[in-house]
Amino acid sequence: MADVDAIFKALSDDTRRLLLDELHRSDGQTLGALEAAMARHVSMTRFGIMKHLKVLEDASLVVTRKSGRFKHHYLNVVPLQEVMDRWMEPLLMKPAARGMLALKAQLERDTAMSDGTSEEKPDFVMSTYIHTTQDALWDALTDAGSNQAYNFLPGSCVREGNQLIYRMPDDALMLICTETHLEPKTRIDSTFEPHWRGPDETMATSRFVYLIEPQQAFCKLTLEHYNLPDDQSDVADGWNRTLAGTQNLAGNWQNGPLLRFDGRHSMSVELTMLLAATLLVASLWIPYIVGVNMHPIAGADPFARPPDHTQFPDWVQRANRAHLNLVEQYVPFAGVILIAHMLGITSLAIQMSAVAFVGLRLAHAIGMIMGWARMPLRPVLFTSGYIAILVICVEIVRLSF
Repeated sequence: MADVDAIFKALSDDTRRLLLDELHRSDGQTLGALEAAMARHVSMTRFGIMKHLKVLEDASLVVTRKSGRFKHHYLNVVPLQEVMDRWMEPLLMKPAARGMLALKAQLERDTAMSDGTSEEKPDFVMSTYIHTTQDALWDALTDAGSNQAYNFLPGSCVREGNQLIYRMPDDALMLICTETHLEPKTRIDSTFEPHWRGPDETMATSRFVYLIEPQQAFCKLTLEHYNLPDDQSDVADGWNRTLAGTQNLAGNWQNGPLLRFDGRHSMSVELTMLLAATLLVASLWIPYIVGVNMHPIAGADPFARPPDHTQFPDWVQRANRAHLNLVEQYVPFAGVILIAHMLGITSLAIQMSAVAFVGLRLAHAIGMIMGWARMPLRPVLFTSGYIAILVICVEIVRLSF
């Protein structure tokens, strides 16, 4: 879940952009290394650099990993990918297969890859927030079908024992990931064995770690990749797109409808309230119809609308007014909710206003039919419903410009 405001705030400062440039040049630097690197550009104290790094961490553009007594800082491009996908993905073509360079031997990595206990420094770290449960995220990361769905390259993925085997559209072997260490619902250690150069060339194996941290309605997914050969540096771009793809599978609360990892559909708060209001409109005519049929008018057509409602009991007349009153406010409410949804706009104020609108309309309907909503309560409820709609309109304008 990319916080767009925090990202643009972080990128608006020249010094912070220089820090990101330094991490792009050499990822995983310590505070001391960044201080020395920044001295070539600006004169700044260590405390000043720490403040700028804190802003970048709050925007998730920088993530940290402690190794021994050192704290390493990593450029996290996933939030930028999510922001780009929000506006530009429909205009972009899927990436072509990327060429890889020659191999780099590795003999000292086997132990670390086998037990997942190494304290070595990762080559890169990425993280993202996903609107899903811890169980659902775990299932998605370990299920072959889900891996195939959110992987940015087309093709297939099958599980054989503790291995996930990825193949290209032409069925050529692309990647084998062998799980070496599992902490259920929390951590997955796996080897990364690439084969996209074909069967005639052996590519060096590295390893990666998935870390899952539940945080209320979201889960923080962190990826750490270790022992990546220099000639496979483009793997980081592939991970960036893959982690962004998990948002498309799990959904993002900022972009309306959500597709959960369990394959079912879930809706945003605003659309849920629109559905509730629709059900209320669709059912509120029932008390009126029941009342009309309980008190028929002699000689009148039972299938025609009664010309004079004053002949019915008070509660039947109030039920009719409650229904018409709700329809009057439902139309603008539905309009602003759908506009916000199509624009991909949401905020706490919009969500709270949508919930308040449905609650107010329900209270108004019950109060009208039962005769409880008398002056001045009835106009207060009605006016409050329009205020909720107005707040949503203001938020749409504010977040659109």
